[in-house]
Amino acid sequence: MNKIEKNIKLLKEITPTKDEFINEELRPSVKTSFNCCNCSANNEIEITPYQTGFPFFQVYKNNFLSVKSILNNKIASCSSSWASHFGEYLVYDLPTLYFMKKCDTCNEKFLIVFGYGESQPSKWVCKISSIWQIEEID
Repeated sequence: MNKIEKNIKLLKEITPTKDEFINEELRPSVKTSFNCCNCSANNEIEITPYQTGFPFFQVYKNNFLSVKSILNNKIASCSSSWASHFGEYLVYDLPTLYFMKKCDTCNEKFLIVFGYGESQPSKWVCKISSIWQIEEID
């Protein structure tokens, strides 16, 4: 799990095997996978609540990825007024996090964005918004 520290370019969106987890499915962690678009290797993702990911606002506040790209590619949407304290751009109006993962086989880089939190009383959700093959730009 790595942070984004350079500008990035989105190359291709990849679909995980499962992208939404509710209540008991979150314990002790969320596990899903995706296939690398470069070498076809199966890559596992594990999201542990309150341990995995970095605040998504770092990506757009540091201009590593433009707000236009975030909205046009439906990575996140504009925050509703009641959830704006979580950030300007969110997944399901939940606190939104991200991390970069390298393919286990070929080291291709992927951006993984997800929302995690209580979507309504007693309903906890982890929603993986998207997985993108990325290129870091110097």
